[in-house]
Amino acid sequence: MLRRQHRMVRPIGDLISDVFYDKRLISVRDDTLDGFELALPKPVTWFDTSTLASHEEEPMGTSFFNAAEARVVLAFLKRLAFVARLRDRSRTFSVLVLAGYLGQVGRLQDMVASNADAFEGLSIEPNTVDAAQGREADFVVFSVTRSNRHGSTGFLRERKRINVALSRARLGLAVVGDRDFCVSQEGVLRKILSHIDDHPDGCVVKAADDE
Repeated sequence: MLRRQHRMVRPIGDLISDVFYDKRLISVRDDTLDGFELALPKPVTWFDTSTLASHEEEPMGTSFFNAAEARVVLAFLKRLAFVARLRDRSRTFSVLVLAGYLGQVGRLQDMVASNADAFEGLSIEPNTVDAAQGREADFVVFSVTRSNRHGSTGFLRERKRINVALSRARLGLAVVGDRDFCVSQEGVLRKILSHIDDHPDGCVVKAADDE
């Protein structure tokens, strides 16, 4: 396997190494997110939706969507665009907005299209995790989507797909989801949250803001 990776800044690379590769993947990038802290407090930031009203998933045919998470993603992207313009107006930053469910991807695509004027300085692509295989972007936003009272996790059990979703980012990774739900279930997201808790220098859990 590839032992040294150059795509991800160290906090993201260390997360991927710890959770998916038994700490065998070495990250060599030491650059930081200077200037982006207003939008993304740490290079790995989990925006916790558990305290938001109506934060659970809703069915859409055979798929699911999560309206609360979509609102949090929208608020984050607006902040990110504002900070990007302040930091460097000469550059456009790429953003992959990913989810494992077509219902949520459709919501995110509609949201981005209807707010296009707010995203100057960003090139945003909402898509499925599977479509992101082999891709990379300056920033990645992953919408967990699932949150329910019967412990159904679906896509979130698939380690390889979660690995793909979280390892596309070069500079910053934002995960939007119900921390309490993810911690209560066996699976890779519980391990990811444990890593975040144990590495406060580069990772943080922050209460979500959907405004």
